Amino acid sequence: MPTAKKPAGAKKPELIIQSPMGGNITPEEILKKVGAAEKIYIRVDENKAYWVRGKETGSADLWE
Repeated sequence: MPTAKKPAGAKKPELIIQSPMGGNITPEEILKKVGAAEKIYIRVDENKAYWVRGKETGSADLWE
């Protein structure tokens, strides 16, 4: 199946995540809160980012 080519100089779109409780957060801000991780699951309804690092898991509040 052919894939669409990006135009030369095309930038990635900006991604902004909005909480149902109000407020916005960007992926860069989430990474600052979580740190390095293999996987990050975002649950805006819970105000949390859940992360996986090997066998270790945890969570971080997104909006304070």
